[in-house]
Amino acid sequence: MITVALFQSIYVILYARQFSTRLKSESHSYQPKVAVILCLRGADPGLTECLEAVHRQNYPDYEVHLVLDCECDPAHQVFKEFNAANGAEIHIHQFAHVFENVSSHGSLKCQAIVYAIKQLGPEIEIVALLDADAIVDASWLSKLVTPLAEVQIGASTGNRWFSPMDERVGSWVRQIWNAAAIVQMQLYQIAWGGSLAITMDVIEKTGLLNRWSTALCEDTMISSVLADHNLRVHRVADLVVDNHETISLSSCMNWIMRQLLTVRLYHKLWPLVFAHAMGVGLAILVPLTVAIVSALTGRWNWAIFLTATWLSYQLCNILLVRKITMLNLHVTSASEHARSDGFETTRRRANPFSYWCSLILVQLVQPWAAINAALATSTEWRGIRYSIKNRTVELNHYTAYQNRSNNVSESIR
Repeated sequence: MITVALFQSIYVILYARQFSTRLKSESHSYQPKVAVILCLRGADPGLTECLEAVHRQNYPDYEVHLVLDCECDPAHQVFKEFNAANGAEIHIHQFAHVFENVSSHGSLKCQAIVYAIKQLGPEIEIVALLDADAIVDASWLSKLVTPLAEVQIGASTGNRWFSPMDERVGSWVRQIWNAAAIVQMQLYQIAWGGSLAITMDVIEKTGLLNRWSTALCEDTMISSVLADHNLRVHRVADLVVDNHETISLSSCMNWIMRQLLTVRLYHKLWPLVFAHAMGVGLAILVPLTVAIVSALTGRWNWAIFLTATWLSYQLCNILLVRKITMLNLHVTSASEHARSDGFETTRRRANPFSYWCSLILVQLVQPWAAINAALATSTEWRGIRYSIKNRTVELNHYTAYQNRSNNVSESIR
């Protein structure tokens, strides 16, 4: 417990230091032409708001490419309704690419990105990737593009943040897990594809299109690919995208497992991520088990000591998560306040007991997900089953997207 607590505390201190150092306004004088690529499969709860957010960017020269694998996808209808309602006011180049043939290699998202990039004209200098569940403010694209003016920066990225608007356990487990995950993402230079920009020169020089064509995800490999060419990922500290969607516990567990699976497949520090997950599991289970055994065998001194230490360890975890939360809420609240539509969220707080239970559950889910990610030979993503062979992903059988939930606010996973 002491080792894990010390390890986590050092990481959060480093995260907070880097976060504060990078949290500064930057000049937005670098403004080459950008193509924003938005891959759609299923109508995400905030898709209309996402489209509105892309539409109101204050960046002077960009076009938007919506990518669908099937025209019958419900996301296509959302797009058509949005376009019909806003077409007269749209000042961006907006169209949908529809696949006629789906490859058996690589995930649908990676296929969509590769397909869209190959359609771009020579005037495009930067590609910006955006997820359909990311609702950004008007300066998102300017903040994302500006760091790419530096020659040693090959890609720039932001972070996601979950602010549940319900009391479901899965929603709070995801929120707490993500709070811890973004610390490692920053320190290990793991990019987030939901808000990612990269120059066309870097894409061509690094051969990213070939790598993406057989990959499960587009983002986790970025830091390793760039490092081979003496480039690095820049994380924009004040580019934190808030997400208010809900999720069930089972879907959340599968989502966490898939996040760790991408690290296993594409990041050199997977052994450290796996070791930390195992440490978290041991730190919560072993002392409590020994305390119970000690109490049953009459060794009350040991039982009381271990229980007190275990509770102190959990208090440390609560304080660390709270520190990360305060840093990110400062940014997301400012971002919402700055939105041109005046939208500002009234944040829901979990009651202390539910939050503590969710924190405990995260520490059990983390090692479970890491073990499953380490052993996984397949995974499911938005209704498609993929086989995993080494680092190559094969699509088992393609079907058009079908909505499985009647909850309009639930994340699509």
